[in-house]
Amino acid sequence: MLKLIFVLALSISCCWCSKFQSSKIPQCAIGDTNCIKETTNLVLSQFYGGEPKVALAKMDPLQIQRMQIKQGGNSPVNIDLSFNNVELHGLKDFHCTYVKGFGPDPNGQYEMRAKGPLFILKGPYTINGRILVLPIQGNGISNFTLENPELHIKWTGKSKVKNGKTHLYTDDLRMTFKITRMQAYFGNLFNGNPELGESTNRFMNENWQDIFNEIKGSIFDAFSLIMQTMMNNMWAHHDYKEMFKQ
Repeated sequence: MLKLIFVLALSISCCWCSKFQSSKIPQCAIGDTNCIKETTNLVLSQFYGGEPKVALAKMDPLQIQRMQIKQGGNSPVNIDLSFNNVELHGLKDFHCTYVKGFGPDPNGQYEMRAKGPLFILKGPYTINGRILVLPIQGNGISNFTLENPELHIKWTGKSKVKNGKTHLYTDDLRMTFKITRMQAYFGNLFNGNPELGESTNRFMNENWQDIFNEIKGSIFDAFSLIMQTMMNNMWAHHDYKEMFKQ
């Protein structure tokens, strides 16, 4: 779900490039994690709409082409849930609290932590399966909200040399998060049956904790893959050392 998604690390990778001279975003010295943290917060709060001068894409709302959550096996929540062409709202209100890594050698362990008031995912969905004791089926417009998410992102940085330039990339990014509540609304459940749709949405929100505990692993997997792809795509455009103040 959070194409987390976070995005926080994407914003950093976008803004530490050699074109900083024409941007209002400050450039950090290599290894200065406090500066990196503060720059991330500046980007999230003031440049969430994008910054073409440093190739920073729009982050809020964040456009997500497709995200899939599949949960099967013996779990009491057994679903195939797809979101298509949806928007993620809330990143502009997030605050980065911790950064590790980004030293002289791109190889090594990296970590980021951030928290915010809300993640709101809006747009078309398709769902089939069973949630606890209830079958569920439908397609329409959804509103999926996570309250007070606290993100924890970890990855192993690796270097890749191309055309004489060294790029940072990762193949093991993992994002997890804690929340205080999950609220969901799926429109047009059971082909628009108002009684079944209303009762199913109410049941999901009343039992959100049990449902989240069952599907959070699949949610983390979906967000981790999306964020890893975005970060690697962005880092591929910048030489690692050129992203920092010399």
